[in-house]
Amino acid sequence: MTTAVEGLALPAYDLSPEESASITEVLQGPAGDALARGHPGPATRRLPERLLDYLYEFQLTEPAGGVVIRGFPVDSAGIGPTPGHWREAAQRTSTIIHERYLLALASVLGEVFAFRVLQDGRIVQDLLPIAGYEQEKSGNSSRSVLDLHTEDAFHPHRCDYLGLLCLRNLDRTPTTYAELVPAGIPPDMLEILFQPRFTLEADSTHGRPGKSEPVALLWGARDRPYLRIDAGFTEPLPGDTAAGLALAAITDALEKSRQAITLRPGEAVFIDNHLATHGRPPFQARYDGTDRWMKRVSVTRNLRRSRELRTASSSRVLD
Repeated sequence: MTTAVEGLALPAYDLSPEESASITEVLQGPAGDALARGHPGPATRRLPERLLDYLYEFQLTEPAGGVVIRGFPVDSAGIGPTPGHWREAAQRTSTIIHERYLLALASVLGEVFAFRVLQDGRIVQDLLPIAGYEQEKSGNSSRSVLDLHTEDAFHPHRCDYLGLLCLRNLDRTPTTYAELVPAGIPPDMLEILFQPRFTLEADSTHGRPGKSEPVALLWGARDRPYLRIDAGFTEPLPGDTAAGLALAAITDALEKSRQAITLRPGEAVFIDNHLATHGRPPFQARYDGTDRWMKRVSVTRNLRRSRELRTASSSRVLD
């Protein structure tokens, strides 16, 4: 069944109990094992036909900057306490079925991949608060605001879709979300945003100081452009006052369209990384096993573009 996310102009697909049971059966068998080894075909082909059609249509028509899939079971006791570090989470076997589920959905939209510098290049990563990381600008922080951004905005091979699956969210901490409404930006400033008059800097998680070559923040159709931006790491070229004003205008426009997506356990969201931005407000971590816990994947529609950064054509890890 397809519905809308409450309070959001965001489409959602609700798995029926029968669909959820059939997906679980597939992921627990040989097709799920193949998926975990990087061969998604046997699993994705056996997903419910209506779900496949829905995701293909979402990819083709781009009706919104994100889509939510709801209804996959999460046993809070069964998955165990929220780990204190992603390295600990990587040793868990209790969430294997959830990792496979997220991989299966992601593989319908494209090819999953990861950057080696992020969580040792794990394809499915864990977002959870880590003691000592509270003020970092990363998914493992808690007290810092994650400003609206496109994922890895500085990188030429950033993802097309970012997938998040909620395992635990007792405090209902939302993922902030915003699509650009170009009509809210003066036409002259909008035109500047289509010109390479800005630089982007990598955040600390990538460990790559320095700035990108001059880039445009928008491209594609003027009435619904694709974008790349990271509010805390984007600057106009030195001395370009007009570009500075245009940057302020797009930042303001995104803030005005900011909404909240509050995922519950078993709910996944795929954010179109060219149509929408996302972030997260601060929250108080307890480090007692009950903290917010998400799984994350990155998806590209063209893995070949990054071949020079991968050790083999079959590799999904970018150096």
